Amino acid sequence: MLRLLPLPLLLVASLATAAELSPAQKAKIQREQQKELEALDKKYGNRKPSELSNAERRALAQEQSEAEKKVLERNGVSQKEWALSSLRMGRGEKAEMDAAGKALAAQEEAQKKKSAQGAPGAPEVKIQRGFGNDKPAVLEDKGGGEPEIEIQRGPTKR
Repeated sequence: MLRLLPLPLLLVASLATAAELSPAQKAKIQREQQKELEALDKKYGNRKPSELSNAERRALAQEQSEAEKKVLERNGVSQKEWALSSLRMGRGEKAEMDAAGKALAAQEEAQKKKSAQGAPGAPEVKIQRGFGNDKPAVLEDKGGGEPEIEIQRGPTKR
């Protein structure tokens, strides 16, 4: 009986080490969960839980739980694995996860800037200050090129 006991322990230990998540994977999962929770906060008007009714608070908690489960399922991680890996995380691994999270954030920011630059939009509107009812400015488009600004002189006060 004692000879058979170490075999199941070895199997459980090998399964636990096979399910370990890298710090980059943990950072990705945490970032996705954070985005989902921020979307839910926007849905409920970014109000504190004390400002929500009991029904809203219950619904928010349920939706948060479902969102976290959905993110874990997308990444192929069970809730148990996620909880255990979070508990076993040491300082070094936490630092690696934070660094990977910052790298993901920087990558997403660069992607947003790139997409914003490449997106054709309306031409930039130039705002000029210093004109009033006495000196109105009229913007005329002569076709094809830059719009020209024509200053019309009004009556002068003396």
